[in-house]
Amino acid sequence: MSEQPKSTWKPDKNLAPEKRFQVLLKSLPEIKEKHLRSLRNNLNNRIKSFKEESQFGSKAKDLQLSHPLYAFLPGECEKLLVEVQKELRQRLVNGVKDSDD
Repeated sequence: MSEQPKSTWKPDKNLAPEKRFQVLLKSLPEIKEKHLRSLRNNLNNRIKSFKEESQFGSKAKDLQLSHPLYAFLPGECEKLLVEVQKELRQRLVNGVKDSDD
């Protein structure tokens, strides 16, 4: 019997950014598809902010301490996005669907 997916993708905000990053990477298979899609969207938006920062010189908005992506670097966001996309594709191929999505 497999463990039920978690209801959220937000790790403990008291963890250091490096540790939160590792927790998110390791817990991707346990996160509900709906929350993976939200994480994917948040990551895409954050990466876009970093790109606009470098193109237009405007500083990317600082996220609140409670935000799961707080203090993540651009490279971390891109790596996490790739892993989230892989997990979503894997679920699509395997026909895994959360019951309440």
